[in-house]
Amino acid sequence: MLSTLTAVGQITIEPEEWLPCEEITLIIDITQGDCEKLIDSEGPLYLWTWEPGPANNTRPEEFANGEWSNSNDNLQMTNVGPNLWSYTMVPTEFYGVDASDVYASGFAMLVKEKDGGEGGDCSAEGGEFKTSDYTLLVPPPFESAKLFARPKAVFSSDIFTFYYDNSEEEKESMQNLDEVYVYAAAFADGVEYPVSSMAEVGSNPDLQMTDTGDGMFTLSLIPDSFFSNVPDGVEIDQLLFIARKREMNSDDDRVEEDAFFDLGCDAAGGGC
Repeated sequence: MLSTLTAVGQITIEPEEWLPCEEITLIIDITQGDCEKLIDSEGPLYLWTWEPGPANNTRPEEFANGEWSNSNDNLQMTNVGPNLWSYTMVPTEFYGVDASDVYASGFAMLVKEKDGGEGGDCSAEGGEFKTSDYTLLVPPPFESAKLFARPKAVFSSDIFTFYYDNSEEEKESMQNLDEVYVYAAAFADGVEYPVSSMAEVGSNPDLQMTDTGDGMFTLSLIPDSFFSNVPDGVEIDQLLFIARKREMNSDDDRVEEDAFFDLGCDAAGGGC
């Protein structure tokens, strides 16, 4: 799965591992924040959200927020515990965005009564019936200062670029490199399909990364065609990249991290 448990006290996402094109449940603790008006409310309460994607601009009409004084009934939430309210959605369908937009923007939302009231005061004595604004960033599958990929949402039939920023390398034996090769493997149902064995990486020109200057090295590929040794009909679910020197005699000649990237649904198949 691309994303793991995201919980910051305000919002929890279930299941712990999920894709933007899969059904998830957002659970919001309305006691968090500065607004007190809805604490211990019996409801009904409604989700009001504006990220990812411009609020109501890309979103299908059935999932629009509605009016502040009259929330869309389709956004009514479920009480799942004391001051805990949930809403179940498929993010890409609900917001009308791509998976990459979910990673780029994260979620921004609040909980309100059907009529949100007015006056701009959400304290217990105020006239605005809402919670504080809640935001939640969605972590990409793998990201560090020196190892990352674009797009963050990886699709098997699209161009995908793996980046290694050697200028951020802390391992002395791997610093100031003029050329970088990469061990690349696809995984499908737990089976590993390397392009070349670790011993043969340095002799495969397809595995040499491109030096783009200032210590940055890249490797661009389309997973379905690059990993041609994966049997027909077998779906790739994860990629592994290990940046290394052309000649590798010990672990001193490779980065410390194994960079794993989980694949989302195939864009051509109508998923993410």
